[in-house]
Amino acid sequence: MTKLAPRAYKALLYEFDERGVVTVTMNRPEHLNSVNMDMRRDFVEVMEELMFNNDVGLAIFNGAGAGFLGSGMGHFGHVVADIRIASETAKIGVGENFISLMPGLEG
Repeated sequence: MTKLAPRAYKALLYEFDERGVVTVTMNRPEHLNSVNMDMRRDFVEVMEELMFNNDVGLAIFNGAGAGFLGSGMGHFGHVVADIRIASETAKIGVGENFISLMPGLEG
């Protein structure tokens, strides 16, 4: 297995263990992990790593603090997954719908 050296991200924490499990933590808990430009850039780099590194077998996404992922993620927020697991108290929704915007347009 080719394990890459840990990268320093501004808004994400990234861990890659010896089993091929990657844990990505959105790390802006003071803002409920709402997305800013640093997180967008970090997320693009992490997604490239996940797509092109054949040693990655599983990716786990979570959020630091009380929020998983705040608004503003656009098409990155709609993560395609084989399995999604959330707690019974998790609130999942598309915030754009509440203000009459189409999801992903980032209006």
